[in-house]
Amino acid sequence: MATAERRMRLANGATVRVRFAGKSVIGVDHGRLNQGNQDKFTMVAGGRFGWLWRLTGWFLFTVADGMGGMAGGAAASGLATQTVNDQASKKLGRRPRISLAAAKDWFLEVALPAARLAIQARIDREPALEKMSTTFEAVLLLPEGILSCHLGDSRTYLYRNGIVRQLTKDHNVETEGTDSEKMLMALRGVTPRAVLTRRLSFPGRGGQPDFHTESIQPGDRILLGSDGIEALVLQALAERLRESDNPELIAARIVADAQAAGARDDITALVVVVL
Repeated sequence: MATAERRMRLANGATVRVRFAGKSVIGVDHGRLNQGNQDKFTMVAGGRFGWLWRLTGWFLFTVADGMGGMAGGAAASGLATQTVNDQASKKLGRRPRISLAAAKDWFLEVALPAARLAIQARIDREPALEKMSTTFEAVLLLPEGILSCHLGDSRTYLYRNGIVRQLTKDHNVETEGTDSEKMLMALRGVTPRAVLTRRLSFPGRGGQPDFHTESIQPGDRILLGSDGIEALVLQALAERLRESDNPELIAARIVADAQAAGARDDITALVVVVL
């Protein structure tokens, strides 16, 4: 997706330019192209105000990696991202000022419940998709700061002052499981990293998200990615994030690097540049 740019006035009165773009490709497993891309990503901005509506009040970026078979995975990730976007348009709308605390409540009380109900409604219509679910990664960029909402093993990274940090912790048995769970999986020949402990699914299933907040500074780069980019070490990501102010170029290079590193899953990179 081509680079878009909007302006936002921060809580300290400074005005920054926010550029964003993303790219997603189908994974290749053992030399064979996967049947389809179960990753989805979206980018939306709202809360326009100021002279000639030139200032933007909020930005919402999402990445989702579906599970439950090709049809179910693609449906789950699409429903999650689209439903959350729709709720942002309805509930956040043209509001130019939203606090980080209010944004967290919006995710917990409005956006994620609506996405879960959308998944349940699809399963009710198509019972064969009952196992479908998705990771969910979202960043809400506000004048007050950055809020990330995280379920699963997609990731959010922040590049600042030459250093890249992973803001999220993977929700899988490797990071959240007990020693006995890890031992049982080892006996079964299952990789603990591949088994998720939290995800976005129908109501009552999937667990609750983690939230993380950060300030915003000019020069920041934010990367949301599906697990297709996990083959890249932090240093490789830092090099890509620092070498350009063009998020479309950065996203394309990160995806190409992940392909070259042998990523088997679908690969998605959504990049935000603050100037």
